[in-house]
Amino acid sequence: MSFDDLDMPCFIVKDNWFTLGGKRKPGVWYCHETEGSKHKEPTQIALRICSPLYIDSVTNTEGGQYFGRLLRFRDTLGHWKKWAMPMELLRGSCEELRGELLAAGVEIEQRNRNHLATYLQ
Repeated sequence: MSFDDLDMPCFIVKDNWFTLGGKRKPGVWYCHETEGSKHKEPTQIALRICSPLYIDSVTNTEGGQYFGRLLRFRDTLGHWKKWAMPMELLRGSCEELRGELLAAGVEIEQRNRNHLATYLQ
């Protein structure tokens, strides 16, 4: 895989080690290109957000009042888990959301954690 294969900016999810401008860990990756200038060429960047985390579907209550996302991931021990994440956890700084995911075994890159909410929306 190369950056040229991607329609950036984008998120990609990989279950295994892969190559993209170098060897990369499994996980959710945010790929984008910086703006170039007179003195600097654009740079292609891949930021690891967290361990592999899939959005399988949109969820909602019977009356359609409350919505969420059905998330699928492997915990720290490698067991697959599913969790219906309420969308309301994306409000504010998302600390409660990150706490739930961390407790369930998702690894989150602290320096790139702000991209997690964008991915889940």
